[in-house]
Amino acid sequence: SGGNTQLEPFLADQFDLSAEWYFEEGAILSGALFYKDFKSFSYDSSVFREFTNPIDGNCIVDRSALPAEEQLTAMAPCANLQYRTSVNGASADIKGLEMMYQQHYDFLPGLLKHLGTSINYTYADSEAIVDPENADNPYNGLPFLNTSKHSANATVFWENDDLSLRLAYAYRTKALETTTDKNSSIVRDDRGTLDFSANYAITNDLKVTFSATNLTDSYDKIINVITN
Repeated sequence: SGGNTQLEPFLADQFDLSAEWYFEEGAILSGALFYKDFKSFSYDSSVFREFTNPIDGNCIVDRSALPAEEQLTAMAPCANLQYRTSVNGASADIKGLEMMYQQHYDFLPGLLKHLGTSINYTYADSEAIVDPENADNPYNGLPFLNTSKHSANATVFWENDDLSLRLAYAYRTKALETTTDKNSSIVRDDRGTLDFSANYAITNDLKVTFSATNLTDSYDKIINVITN
C-alpha cells in the first residue's frame, strides 16, 4: 500500500430545496430535494501491478527461477503484487429527496399520551465517473461511494418525566464500498438493524440506562462484483 500526494479535495456544488411544517408543538412534517455535483473526489483502489527496483530496474519479486508450472501460478517471472492506494476520480452527482415525520401523540387517552414516533426516508440516485478519458472503463457509471439508493429510520418512543423507552429501526439498501478491488468492486449488501433503549430517572441526579443494539442479529454482508 502507499499514499498519493496528488489527491484532489472533495469539491461539489450543492443545492437544497426544503419545506417544513410544524403543525403542533414537537411535531414536524418536512420534505427536501437535493442535488450534489462533485467536481473532484478520491476513492480507494486496489490493483495488481509489477514493482521494479528504481536503481537497477530489476523486478523486486522475480520468480523466473521457479519451475514453469509454478511460474504460471505465481504470475511470474515478474510477480504482480496487490497494491492499495487512493486515487482521484473525475466527477459525480447525487440527486434525491428526503422526507421526515415526527409527532408526540399527547392527544391520546391514558398512558398512550406519552407515545410518539419519528420516521425519515431518503432516496439518493448517484453516479460517478472515474476515468473520463476511457468511455469503456467498466468502473465508470457506478454509484457514488457509500451511497445507498434507499435508507430509512423509524423510531417509536414512550416518554414521561421519569421513564423513556425507545425502539429504533434503521434500514439501508446496497452501497458501493470499494470502487476497484483487483478486477472487481466491493458492494455492501442491504441491512436492517433494530435497537432498544430505556432510561429511568430514580432521582433528579441519578438515572439508570439500559440499551440493546442489533436485536435482529444482522451483519454487514460484502459482495464482490467481478468487472469485465
